[in-house]
Amino acid sequence: MSPPCYRLPLCRPLCKTRTVYEGRWISMRENEYGKGISNSIQSYESVHRNSRAKGNDVDAAYIIAKLFIGSKQYFILIKEYRIPVAQFCLAFPHGMVNEGETTADAGVRELLEETGLNVNKVLSCSEGSQLLVPTFSDVSVQFVTAEVSESDLDNIATKQKLDDGEFIEHALHFIRVVPMRISFCGQCVTIAYEMMGSDLDNIATKQKLDDGEFIEVVIVECRSLLQFVQQASETMNVEAVLYSFAIGYAMSH
Repeated sequence: MSPPCYRLPLCRPLCKTRTVYEGRWISMRENEYGKGISNSIQSYESVHRNSRAKGNDVDAAYIIAKLFIGSKQYFILIKEYRIPVAQFCLAFPHGMVNEGETTADAGVRELLEETGLNVNKVLSCSEGSQLLVPTFSDVSVQFVTAEVSESDLDNIATKQKLDDGEFIEHALHFIRVVPMRISFCGQCVTIAYEMMGSDLDNIATKQKLDDGEFIEVVIVECRSLLQFVQQASETMNVEAVLYSFAIGYAMSH
């Protein structure tokens, strides 16, 4: 005789929620809920953002932007120092959606602020809300796809807007997959990449960064994305959003 099959409820409402910590940006809650067939009361901790703008359905926007130079296509990435992991992380440009902004507006703004590049055309914005780590948080995002033209690279001047405590490195690296040469300067790691053409040597970016941000712009040929993030993961963290995108992109091309 086969064991009985129990149909569990699809949605088990919380019995009680209380805030156990509330900071400037995040809060932590203790949630009581009924578990299993017996519906015994269990406790589960969760983390929530306090900074979601009024009226917004999601917390942040990720922008997946392609840069077109001649016949080649490149993804625009950022390398940013992240305090919780005390390391540099490689990611797509992203940031919080401000009050009154659409997700597309936020994505375009973040690309300009973090890289100094303007969007030529917004292609799409994802539907609904995409949860980043639903095992312990309700932080959600949407994804914006866009195009940046080669003409936007012409005569870009350095124009950063930094908050107090920020340290920004002015860099725009055009990447081919080559062995990475690592040099150490104090506690900062600089990764030197092979430049793709003397005509790009003097390009700077106009970043507008918040205080405390350190962001380096990294531009990678689309077809080499997965190989690049695999190599980069040996020396820095690669955000799961970027790594999973790179795997999917490689599988579909």
